[in-house]
Amino acid sequence: MLGLANAMVDGPRYLILGVRDNGPAERVLVGIANDEIASAEACYEEEIERYIEPVLPIELHSLELDGSMLLMLALNHCSEPPIC
Repeated sequence: MLGLANAMVDGPRYLILGVRDNGPAERVLVGIANDEIASAEACYEEEIERYIEPVLPIELHSLELDGSMLLMLALNHCSEPPIC
């Protein structure tokens, strides 16, 4: 998360959960079980608030792609870079 937050890019940054990525030739949508999505959302929000200052402006979205449920963590523009 800190790497995404401190990236020198304009606009939002994304972390997609539920994808096995072994390089461009081998990206597989493995998905996340529906019952695990709610607990993952709560866990990420809690851990980010607990360990990163200042608080990051994140949004969590579940989405379905090719029959697999994924969790997308969107990190919007950070006015102050995280310090820890």
